Amino acid sequence: IERERVEKENHERARSEELRLKKMIEEERLKKEEEVKRAQLEKERIERELLEQELKEAAASGKINGYYYVDLGLSVKWATCNLGANTPSDAGGYYRFGELTPKTSSSGRYEGCSAYSISNDAAYNNWGGRWRLPTASEAEELANNCTWTWTSINGMNGYQVVGKNGNSIFLPAAGYMYESSYKVTYYGENGFYWTSTVKNAGSTWYRLLFYKDSGVMESCNTWGNPEYGSYAHPIRPVCP
Repeated sequence: IERERVEKENHERARSEELRLKKMIEEERLKKEEEVKRAQLEKERIERELLEQELKEAAASGKINGYYYVDLGLSVKWATCNLGANTPSDAGGYYRFGELTPKTSSSGRYEGCSAYSISNDAAYNNWGGRWRLPTASEAEELANNCTWTWTSINGMNGYQVVGKNGNSIFLPAAGYMYESSYKVTYYGENGFYWTSTVKNAGSTWYRLLFYKDSGVMESCNTWGNPEYGSYAHPIRPVCP
């Protein structure tokens, strides 16, 4: 009888210890889950604050069809962000001329687009309303009537473009993508932005271009002919 009692007590103690260990493990698991949750909430809070700060710094003049713009005192209003971007410092998507979706490694070969129309304007088809690609003359207006200062926002290099009225936009140095490598080139160094103006009867297209080293923003035509369509650039939409 005594042996049975001892065995029973030992079994109960073992069972109690097992339950205690299980409880400790469960408490530790819940603690870690809570820590992960708190860390995620803190990350989201910081991201919201950064977004709010960027939008504040962008000093948006208003919204058109749900997207922020800045009035620089020019003939058109310029968007605060690139097409496909959430903040002014984001690169956004890289688009081949005439395509409505950004280029990816699985995009496949693009045979080119020899003429511009509103139906192949990525800004218009993604944002709607009156949003569209800028023309070459509107890009030159931006170049010639604003002050360009090389700077960095949230670790992203680019130009702060200030109009004569004091309002400004930030154009990130997002570089470009090329079909053969599917990699972004000159990221953080140069900026290459599409315009809608076609030159030489459809053989080349204009793009909005700036270089870090020269400190000069200017318009120039792309490399190659439209049948190749190898280069993909960011887009900064405008609105009349």
